[in-house]
Amino acid sequence: MCMSRMKVSQFLASESGAITVDWVVLTAAVTGFGIASAVAVSGGVDDLAEAISTSLSGATVALLGEMGTGTEAPFEYALLYASDSLYNNWMTSFSTWSDSTLLQMYDVYAAGAENYINSGNLTNAAYYTDLAYAMQQVAGTRGLEVSDGGAALPRLTGLYNDAVAAAGG
Repeated sequence: MCMSRMKVSQFLASESGAITVDWVVLTAAVTGFGIASAVAVSGGVDDLAEAISTSLSGATVALLGEMGTGTEAPFEYALLYASDSLYNNWMTSFSTWSDSTLLQMYDVYAAGAENYINSGNLTNAAYYTDLAYAMQQVAGTRGLEVSDGGAALPRLTGLYNDAVAAAGG
């Protein structure tokens, strides 16, 4: 009997299984907090989704070559340098370029046009702006959007016109 009393007392003094109980309680608490957080946030997510849906349902998309909102006159680009013949040649040439080349070169020519405007070289500025416009139009026929969404062209045209006026031309 002494031996079984010793085994019982050893079993009662042992703490080797207590860590399992601790982890079960801790895991249950973390799971409970996770579920409570999801329930608390779900109402706000539903409201946000509804607000986004409402906003997008009334959104409109600007037509290719036009910019602006309903309160402004739409932006209509007029060639600054190129003749219609030269512009049409560019369009034919650009239509053979890959999508990635077309989009990269748009960025290059839009940046170049701004650099030429800032340096006062208005001839090259007009040429590069017309090139960027032609590239944007070809990209649009392919369903592509240039990196700035076409925002550079109205801005470049305004900067160019301001520079021409300042130069007295």
